[in-house]
Amino acid sequence: MMSAVNRFAAHPTNRYMIILSTRNYGKNEQEKAFLDKCIEAYKKIYGVEIEPCYAVDASKMKSGVFSRLMDKIGRPENLHKKYIVFSSYASMGAGKNPDYRIHGDEETQKRLTFVDNSGFKPKKPSADADCIYMAMPTNVFSIKDEENGSGHFDYPDAMFKRSCLYDITALYSGGIIDARTTKKFCRFVLNSTSRKAIKMRLGGAYKSKTDVDFTFNNAEDYIASLRMLIEQATGRIGRTAYKSREIMVFANWQLAPYLADDDRPKEALSIEYFALVNKARACDRSGKNDEPVIPSPMETARRKAKQENKKTLDYFDTLVPFMLSDEFHQYATCERILSDLLGQLQVLKEPSFSAIYELIDVTSCHPSDVFRELVLFSHDWEVITDFNNKIKVAAAEGSHKTPKQARALLCQKLAKMCGNFRFLARYDEVKGWSRLREGLLQNPTLHKLPGEFLHAYIDCEILRRSSYTTEYSYSGTPEVRFADSFELFTDFTAPTHLVCQEEAELSVVLKNPAVRNHFERNDYCTDWKPKRFMMSPAAFRNIYRPAVAEQAVAAVLTASGMKWEDMPFEWTEKFDGIIVDQLTGQKAMVDVKFWKRTRFLKESHKYKIIDMAKKTGITKIIYINLFNEAKAEFGFAALVRNEVTGKLEEIDCAMAASDFMKVPGILSENGDVLKNHIKAIKHYIRS
Repeated sequence: MMSAVNRFAAHPTNRYMIILSTRNYGKNEQEKAFLDKCIEAYKKIYGVEIEPCYAVDASKMKSGVFSRLMDKIGRPENLHKKYIVFSSYASMGAGKNPDYRIHGDEETQKRLTFVDNSGFKPKKPSADADCIYMAMPTNVFSIKDEENGSGHFDYPDAMFKRSCLYDITALYSGGIIDARTTKKFCRFVLNSTSRKAIKMRLGGAYKSKTDVDFTFNNAEDYIASLRMLIEQATGRIGRTAYKSREIMVFANWQLAPYLADDDRPKEALSIEYFALVNKARACDRSGKNDEPVIPSPMETARRKAKQENKKTLDYFDTLVPFMLSDEFHQYATCERILSDLLGQLQVLKEPSFSAIYELIDVTSCHPSDVFRELVLFSHDWEVITDFNNKIKVAAAEGSHKTPKQARALLCQKLAKMCGNFRFLARYDEVKGWSRLREGLLQNPTLHKLPGEFLHAYIDCEILRRSSYTTEYSYSGTPEVRFADSFELFTDFTAPTHLVCQEEAELSVVLKNPAVRNHFERNDYCTDWKPKRFMMSPAAFRNIYRPAVAEQAVAAVLTASGMKWEDMPFEWTEKFDGIIVDQLTGQKAMVDVKFWKRTRFLKESHKYKIIDMAKKTGITKIIYINLFNEAKAEFGFAALVRNEVTGKLEEIDCAMAASDFMKVPGILSENGDVLKNHIKAIKHYIRS
């Protein structure tokens, strides 16, 4: 910095210098004394008058100190003096314009040149600084830290902590850090009692030096922040039409490697900043030793893909358990019953009092235990039934209200109740799950992300060579507890897993004409196209592959003479669908597995079979593997409680004594239908 001041003092015509750094120089008396001593030496060496202005911060700008200084610089009686303004990036880097008013023609004729060739002449001419020095920013982690008159206190208030937490979560949203790192830093901020400690820790972590353990590992964002600060600061000397004939731009040598790699085109940069970038490229960078760890583009892409995959897993971990819960079933059931009643009231073309209160009375006798528990004894339902009773009396005595008016009031109250239960059942989220399944089946790859399904895709731009790819490799288990151990875009000779249409057996199932027709009719993708975005490993394993299997089985069973029905909304994800025998009307619930061999059921599935059979009245359950297991035959199993452990055990048995049927596949590896298995399914349903 003092070397730059020396060069400025020696220049024959330049007279206004700005020094920008992370902090304001000159606040400390010892520091100010040292700077004054150096400046006095330069004054004697070069025979010039130099007036420094230290620590020009927001308070000095607000109080008018800076404005008075700018007025002073341009006055004719001060043209023989040089001025140095010590300020900070935060105070002046992108805010206050540091140009000064020109008084008289002497300076414009001797020292300045007018560079605007548009023909416009400003009425109040002003000039920029003709020298700037930019120190290495040491804390570019932006924190809103207004002192509000209590800056002598080190205790961090709520606004300060909120600013820190906002920036930390912004790094998480941008894919820079994962959830675990976010939690670590947020916990540190919330537990800390010192502003200084927070600033030092977050500033050091943001820079991500190799010797910092508590780090964000975010070199690319840090470098982008450095460039933004320097570009904005350089812009402070390029605002007016009057300029010095020679402008001096100085920067700390540590900035060279970061500016040198700025590959933006010249047209996008200011003249001053572009010259600084070119100078940085010409510098010898062999002595640099304070750089953050700069990951390769592939490492950055892997980390961001891992973060997006974790968002997919978090989405599953939040929504799927809720859909499988009794709570969801209860709220969704009540919403359906009330919506049915509301619909019946609304379709009455010519409503009568008797028709209205009959519909209310019938609904009051609904057999659902859930409905009776959550609705019939609620205050809202009491209001409706009380109003319904008044309708009966009014109908007998002759009411001044018309049936249409009575219906409108009832519909208004019912709509409010339906809305409450929709909210509790997270109706839109669950419907979004169904739309996501459809969306992945239709678009396993995309050129541009849809707003609704951002969490289900990852950016595969890094894999592009001459064109986009239709596959990528990864290793990891698609469960949220293993999310941090995922590795994507791996270079293994034999990767653990692939995301591609071959792994989903898409071409195999499409060999079957019924399945292909079903996919084409529903606009499902039959051949993945190379595009920039592909579904995440979690979306591929947990949604896409099961959805392909489910749709293939539905197509085969439908083509075999059975009717496929989706599960009612309140039973979402309990089973995949219901098949109906068209001859007898008998039903069975179906769970499709993307398996090539039969497995024993999980404990939760065993209890689900008993619970669903009781609640739906559909006592026949079928587990169907998509592809046939070699030498395996269909079979039946009963669930028997072990007297010692108390757990349900799966025991093979005859069809008559069974709780469910196991079908080890309905398609061969050639896409042929296994007719004996289809025949067995029909026989089981009709039995």
